[in-house]
Amino acid sequence: KQAEGIRKDVMRIHDDAIRMQNLVTDLLLLSSIDSQKMFNRMELLNLDQVVRQTVDRVQIHAQEKDIDLECISVAVGQPCFADRQSIERIVSNLLSNAIKYTRQNGEVKVYIGKINDQAYIKVTDNGQGIEAQYLDRIFNRFYRVDATGSRLYGGTGLGLSIVSELVDL
Repeated sequence: KQAEGIRKDVMRIHDDAIRMQNLVTDLLLLSSIDSQKMFNRMELLNLDQVVRQTVDRVQIHAQEKDIDLECISVAVGQPCFADRQSIERIVSNLLSNAIKYTRQNGEVKVYIGKINDQAYIKVTDNGQGIEAQYLDRIFNRFYRVDATGSRLYGGTGLGLSIVSELVDL
């Protein structure tokens, strides 16, 4: 094989190894939640700061697609009692999906706010959306709206399931 062919093969092997690593990590997390061995490390957090740091970490993926990723605080937040890793994972998974399914030059917005004494995080995008007939299944494990088996968008089909499980915790 030519050097370029070898390079492509090595890159494909590398990408597949990363995909397998992500799958194993996701499965281990879900297993620990299922067996009730996952314990939240609750602490007083500045939700605004935690969410903004997570947004900053995924900003490079948005920039690769020229997506405008913006974090907006709707209200000055008081500290909240939460598990930092769970909040980071929830926001990261939601942003990953939003970026993945938003077209080039699109936009993704993250809102952090408070209604009464309830803090909230809201992620919006102008991506392709999900047809109503699939909405009741998107939090199921391994479910993907694109059932063709295409690797166009990558992923394990576990991201929204993990979000749902962590929110329930």
